[in-house]
Amino acid sequence: MPVVATLIGWVILIRGTILLFLSRDATARLVDWFHFEEFFYLYLGFAAVLGLYLTVHGLSAAAQRRALQRNGPG
Repeated sequence: MPVVATLIGWVILIRGTILLFLSRDATARLVDWFHFEEFFYLYLGFAAVLGLYLTVHGLSAAAQRRALQRNGPG
């Protein structure tokens, strides 16, 4: 799970850096190339599923750690 979160963080950082330095025209071409208007719900669904997955696994790992701290390893 830490690897997945780290990879997502790096991808978002690289994407943000690229978008920061692109011109307005280049950003518009990039948005057109990805067809955001056509596939909006697909992109939104992917982000929602990924966020839900990370949230559920993050919360379950935290609950397991708390249980181990209360009850001990055995």
